[in-house]
Parts: sequence; C-alpha cells; structure tokens
Amino acid sequence: MKLASNKLPLIGISLSLFFWVIDSLIDLLVFNESESLIESLFFAEPIELWMRSLVVVLLVSFSFLSRALLEQKEELVKDLDRHQNELEDLIAERTDELLIAKTKAEKLANTDSLTGVDNRRSLFEKAEKEMQRVRRYDHAFSIIIFDVDHFKKINDSYGHAAGDQALINLVEITKQEIRNIDIFSRIGGEEFAILLPEINTDSAYVLADRLRLKFQEFTGSKPVLFTASFGVASLEPEDVSLD
Repeated sequence: MKLASNKLPLIGISLSLFFWVIDSLIDLLVFNESESLIESLFFAEPIELWMRSLVVVLLVSFSFLSRALLEQKEELVKDLDRHQNELEDLIAERTDELLIAKTKAEKLANTDSLTGVDNRRSLFEKAEKEMQRVRRYDHAFSIIIFDVDHFKKINDSYGHAAGDQALINLVEITKQEIRNIDIFSRIGGEEFAILLPEINTDSAYVLADRLRLKFQEFTGSKPVLFTASFGVASLEPEDVSLD
C-alpha cells in the first residue's frame, strides 16, 4: 500500500508521543521512579526528560526528512514518466514520418512521374504476381501494348510540352475505359501496357479497338491530337514471364 508523503510528519509525531508515554509507563511500573503517571510524563529526572526529548526530536526530524525524500522521489518518478511519454510520442512521430517517407519513396519508385500510372518496374512486379495466379488457377490473362503514332513528330512539331500533354490525355482516356483491377503502365517514352486479369484474347481485342477509336475521336486542342497502334496477346500458364 502506497504511503502518502504528507502523512509522514503526523506519523512521526504520533510515534514520538507513543514513545514518550510508553517510556513513562516503564519508569512508573517497572522502575518505580515516579509516584504517578503525570509525574512520570512531565516531571521525571532531567536526564530522562532529555533522553526522551532527543528521541522525539530524532523521530520527528526523520519523519520530515522522509517526507522530503519521498516527495523528491515522486517528482523524479513524474519527471521520468513525462520524459518517457515524450520519448514514446517522439518515437511514434518519427516512425510515422519514416513510414510516410517509405510509402512515398516506394510510390515514386513505381510510378511514372508525368502520367501518374505505374512504370515499367511496377508493371513487371505486378505481372509476376498475376502470372503466378494464372499458373495456379489456369485463368484467362491478356495484355495490350500500344504506343502513340509518330510521337517524335509531335515533339518536333509542337514541342515536348505538347507531347507530354498528349500522353496525359491518352492516360486519362484509357483510365475511363479500363477496370480497377486492370494494371495500366507506361513502359517507355510513348509506349504503354495494360494487363487484363480474367480477360481472354477476344475481349482484349474489343478493348484495344475501343481505345483506338477513343484516341482518334479525342477532340482536344489540335497540337495534342494523336492516334495509337495496338498489339494484343494472351498469357498462358506455361509462359514463364511477361517477356
């Protein structure tokens, strides 16, 4: 049971009074040095009163000193708890910052900076996982690869900003036509790929033709009008890699 520090002086004083009374009773009953308890309490021999007083002073002093030490200990414990909490908060904050930085770094490493879609590295990492699933469950899995026609001519004629805008427009159109589970990636300068889980070759051809028409019908500003050429293939369980 924890002892409150503010009770220590009261305990010291109580012990002192108790000692004084007990010592007086011993003088009265054992040594018969006094005729009454009152005389033993207050009118004992000077040396006896001096010894009692010394013990009382020591007990009371010790109680006050103990209170001071206990209060100091409590303050130290509070300081340690506060510093520990601050350190834990700091560690948690730094951990969160590191996780955020790690997530951002991973995203940057796997994302095309211009268009925001997956880059070639990310495509091959995700393709490997899909290939494992295809081999295990023998599901359909197709890929569409396409690139912008005469992209160098767009850059040479209208500038790289126009070429970049053409790629951005292409990506936005494509996103509207594919599913959330499809894996869309920029794998080269003007070359893109779409991995299509659970899609057979015929359905992949339909999507490729729909994208081709969407690109042709795009009504943006003239410098960034573009068309694209497509290739479609299905991946079989015996295929060892996307290459």
